[in-house]
Amino acid sequence: MSNNSRAVRRGQPLVLLLTTILTLLVASSPVSVPALAVQFHSQQINSPSYKNTHGLWDVVDLPPEFRLNTVHAALLPTGKVLLVAGTGNNQADFNSYHDQGTIAVLKTVLFDPSDNSVEAVSTPKDFFCGGHTLLHSGNLLVAGGTSGYEVLDGHVKKPGGSMIIHDEDPNGAVKVLKKGTKFVSPLKKVYLSTQDVTVYPATKMDSGNGNVMIMHSSATVFVEAIAEDASYTTSTNDHFSIAGLQGTDTHNIYGQGGPITLTKQDFRGDNGSYEFDPIKKAYIRTGSLNVSRWYPTLSVLTDGSVIATSGLDNTGVITSTTEQYDPILKKWSLGPNQAFATYPALFRTKDPDSLFYSGSNAGYGPADKGRQPGFWNIKTNVFQAVSGLRQSDIVENSGSVALPPRKGSNDGVQDNRILLAGGGGVGESPLVSSRTDIVDLAEAQPRYIPGPDLPAALRYLNLTVTPWDDVIANGGSSDYRAKGNSYSHATFSIDPTTNTLTSLADEIVGRSYHSGSLLLPDGRILVFGNDPLYSDKDNTARGAFDQRLEIYTAPQLFQGPRPMLTDEPQDTQQVHRGQQLSYLSKNSGIIRTARMIPPSTATHVTNIEQRSIAAIVKTTTDGRVTVDLPSDENLVPNGWYMLFVNSDKGTPSYAKMIQVVD
Repeated sequence: MSNNSRAVRRGQPLVLLLTTILTLLVASSPVSVPALAVQFHSQQINSPSYKNTHGLWDVVDLPPEFRLNTVHAALLPTGKVLLVAGTGNNQADFNSYHDQGTIAVLKTVLFDPSDNSVEAVSTPKDFFCGGHTLLHSGNLLVAGGTSGYEVLDGHVKKPGGSMIIHDEDPNGAVKVLKKGTKFVSPLKKVYLSTQDVTVYPATKMDSGNGNVMIMHSSATVFVEAIAEDASYTTSTNDHFSIAGLQGTDTHNIYGQGGPITLTKQDFRGDNGSYEFDPIKKAYIRTGSLNVSRWYPTLSVLTDGSVIATSGLDNTGVITSTTEQYDPILKKWSLGPNQAFATYPALFRTKDPDSLFYSGSNAGYGPADKGRQPGFWNIKTNVFQAVSGLRQSDIVENSGSVALPPRKGSNDGVQDNRILLAGGGGVGESPLVSSRTDIVDLAEAQPRYIPGPDLPAALRYLNLTVTPWDDVIANGGSSDYRAKGNSYSHATFSIDPTTNTLTSLADEIVGRSYHSGSLLLPDGRILVFGNDPLYSDKDNTARGAFDQRLEIYTAPQLFQGPRPMLTDEPQDTQQVHRGQQLSYLSKNSGIIRTARMIPPSTATHVTNIEQRSIAAIVKTTTDGRVTVDLPSDENLVPNGWYMLFVNSDKGTPSYAKMIQVVD
């Protein structure tokens, strides 16, 4: 840790100044003291010497009509950032959308960090707490979201519960039972479904010896009583008829539900699936998820398909089903069952069939299931646990990231390590950790080993990989959803080559729950979101979502000129693995390294696609720069990358957006 603590950096010069000011002004104009102190503080943090050492935070306050509760953010190949709220954890907006169909309450904004301009995007579904990832094509896949908000014990007005719908007819058609379908109990009590549900025909199984067995299909949906009446509660599992069916469907298709209660109702997932086209600036509907998901992770595989894991289903129960998205057919198909806590941090490995689960997650799920780090082979469905993680019960809302190559290296050698930092106990547990642990996936028997301790015990810590081979850490709080105003405003860099931390400029806005960060093409870092439970230290006033964005400019961007790259002889946006790219540069003599970093998608301090890939850069005296791209498909699968070259001081160029294709 650097010796430049906050007290040394800001407190001591400020105390000396205030002492002088108070001596001179206390009798004549005491009101001037805070104003002058603020002015001096602003001058200090904006001075060249300070920025060269600590960097600079800037707040981006969007125009009122474009402000939103940003929960999800994705950098697109256009260089713009899609900011997504959906209903943004706003119960009133959800009720307006859910009950009255008011689509205008759903929020998405397209933000251009080059000039801070914004434009609204029409949003077709409540993507709040869904999943997203950038496809090889450059479209953003967005799937899941919210079909029901949490209602706590004592606040549930209409009895509700899970309904399983069975179809015993193998010869019938696929049917969609619309939201509001009536389910009638044996006592003639009526319950309404809270979302559309697709019911498939039964399966006919012919053994070939004359024996035919019919296996009924099943689908689930959440239902609510038609009235606010406790007599609608049930303690048993009952057979329900479904209104609106005709012919043989009236007895072949039925509901099996209960108990139906007035107890706490969890958030419920949605099955919507869309691709956002960054050129058309529009969401395009795809085939729906087979299982509704709230808090899922979407992971892009080497072949370009996407696997969806975890999430609460449409009845509020965490699912162990997985499913895979085909970007050509734009359809989802069911995969193997594998349990993970929600928003599991799953990283690609050298094996295209294997993902590594770091252990980081965002909170929902049992304490004893789906939390063990390890390798998951999606073909064989074998899970190989990895040991060594300290405080393995304190990993909720921890940060984890694939570490960059050795600092300043230009030999094309990659790093295969994953870092996990901070985290809290399960649910609202007060447990919190300052631990960082590192696992090297290239070892024969990988296991976590201790890394450098954080300056404080934190959950909700955001980690961002940089082109100059550091990881920038910001935000977090020492308690659940920043209770007690327990924010950490500290920012620091982690040098994974030396395992050292260095203090940087303090962040302006506190960041905790529903926050995230991502790297911009100019090397700056965008930070969004904060959804505290309370707004005061005594935890008496309800918190409000902080809609401000921040952008951090690291010291490396203040230390000398940026390397410049000019396309030659023409734009080389589409490239191939193993290709040598050629550029012209007016200041090629300062260039030392080259890194490929995919555009990020971030939510709930989870950003699994960010990683830094070492390319090899060569320069000549005539101002020519060549970059040799790696040839390994598992290391550099198809898709979009930001190509940075970096100076001898670590200052990055403006990234070239390139698309690797076969």
